[in-house]
Amino acid sequence: MTKFKGTQGKWVIKEFHGRHETDISCVDTRIASAKHYNYGNDDWTKNDPEPEQGRANAILISKAPEMLEMLENILSILETPNGVINILPIQKLIKEATNVKG
Repeated sequence: MTKFKGTQGKWVIKEFHGRHETDISCVDTRIASAKHYNYGNDDWTKNDPEPEQGRANAILISKAPEMLEMLENILSILETPNGVINILPIQKLIKEATNVKG
């Protein structure tokens, strides 16, 4: 297994900019920002599907360290004879990474 070289700790989404942008942070460090609007649309404040898409992107990005850790755990199990994988944490992580409820 390789050591993750990115920002250590739990990544979370923080909405500092309302419907227009979602920040992904770890403690007080901003890691990334997901934009929620369509630059080519002059009237992007009405009936724009982009906010949901931007939030979904932010949720997926925030789960990246957990997904990496999960993959490393699965690999270590598969590399051992008679490895048994508990699928419940995998299913939980997939649900968290794809849940777009706001």
